[in-house]
Amino acid sequence: MNQDSKKKPTSSNDPLSEQWIDLRLIAGMRVVLGTSALLVFMIGPIRPLSWDTPVYLTLIFYSLYGLVIYHLSARRNPLVAHKVLPWLDLLWYLPLITFTADTNNLFYFFFFFAIIVASFSWGLTDGLRLTLASAAIYTAVAVLTAPKDRPLDVNQLLMAPIGLLIFGYIIARWGGYHTDLKNRLKLLKEVTVFSNPRFGIDRTIKAILESIRAFYAAETCVLVDGAGDGVGEQPPPADEPDAGLVARGLDAEHQGRVTCSRITHGQGPPPGPAAGDAA
Repeated sequence: MNQDSKKKPTSSNDPLSEQWIDLRLIAGMRVVLGTSALLVFMIGPIRPLSWDTPVYLTLIFYSLYGLVIYHLSARRNPLVAHKVLPWLDLLWYLPLITFTADTNNLFYFFFFFAIIVASFSWGLTDGLRLTLASAAIYTAVAVLTAPKDRPLDVNQLLMAPIGLLIFGYIIARWGGYHTDLKNRLKLLKEVTVFSNPRFGIDRTIKAILESIRAFYAAETCVLVDGAGDGVGEQPPPADEPDAGLVARGLDAEHQGRVTCSRITHGQGPPPGPAAGDAA
């Protein structure tokens, strides 16, 4: 199959599945991160209390927000599996970075939590987006909150975003490999689970083709088979419009090929090899 095809991760309602265990773990770590930072900040405040009040309030509300997310994850609410959560974390970190920008920032490493969550949950693209956004936010805050009475510290201004970009890219790459492998293993599990043999082999083949089509987010999935008397396509039944097609009676050169392509209804396939073609 084409590596560039768009993949859809499968979901499970099993509370003991790896997906929900990971979501509960991430939600728990979010609570630990917020409460630990609050305790550390209370033990050793870095500025007078009047200036620390926004930081205290942000950490308190962030900890409460983490508890709400953990409660939803324990109840297997689908909201906790949404891609927007790492971006919400990034918004929570913005006031923390802003109000402590003139110190050796304690909350710089919080960005890596959002990057790790996005990378290992949704892959390379989301991890890189969080990485670029984190570096841009940190740089903008550092420039806008720089003291006016002394020159800008260019070394610190450049090194922190560069560190975010380098380590964020590494995390995103590893997370992308992890999610791709996990999704492929889920697909392999699905296509090896046969349907009831009483319904016939054609129904089993179409179920496998539908799983492959949904995994690659394609509009059409065709299995080329050498069986049959003539050349043609066996269309899906009326009650299964998204099921795959089985082309029968083709020559030996094209037998055993599965093709998934994104075809707009009413138009022919795009020129060149179809996306997702595999021998």
